[in-house]
Amino acid sequence: MKTKDMRGYIVKNYIPRNLEECFAELKKNLTEEQLEKFRNQKEHDAVHDHHFVLGLWIRDKWGLWDGSRLAKYFNDIGVLHPNDMSCIILTSFHGHLNNKDIRPEEQIKHCQEC
Repeated sequence: MKTKDMRGYIVKNYIPRNLEECFAELKKNLTEEQLEKFRNQKEHDAVHDHHFVLGLWIRDKWGLWDGSRLAKYFNDIGVLHPNDMSCIILTSFHGHLNNKDIRPEEQIKHCQEC
């Protein structure tokens, strides 16, 4: 996906293919301080506190509103709304950083029930 940076230049924006690639890209794009803060928060607080900043960045930069390949990945596993997609990414990333089982199936089921 091509986007414009702050100066109006066209730049390529890498869009992950799946959750594992999301984790790698988030690690590249966040500072060690940001990663540590996110890791040390309780899961609910981390996801809630970052929904409107990091979550918005994920939804916009990774084309979740525009049918990107990451959006298609989520659509294929039954997640249809970009807010649910970014919530699953943030929740899973928190679990990943804390070496926990991320249980994406449970997260997907929860999104489908809401």
